Amino acid sequence: MIESRREQRDRHDRSLLTSLRRSGTAHRDMAVEWARPGDEELLWLPDAVAGAVTWWLDDDRIYLDELGSLIELVTVDGP
Repeated sequence: MIESRREQRDRHDRSLLTSLRRSGTAHRDMAVEWARPGDEELLWLPDAVAGAVTWWLDDDRIYLDELGSLIELVTVDGP
């Protein structure tokens, strides 16, 4: 489930997903739905994890360290 971010951004997200499927990075059969935060109360959770990882990529570990062993970072080699 992906958070709906209004029409233009949703279109961008769909385009990205299509590219990931074509490249084999995302499985073609993976089911994806868009939902609004008010309709799906747990949509904040992946945003929090993505934000922590983004900060970590910018060399700030504060939020990733807070999550500790609750998440596992996985790296994927190129195709």
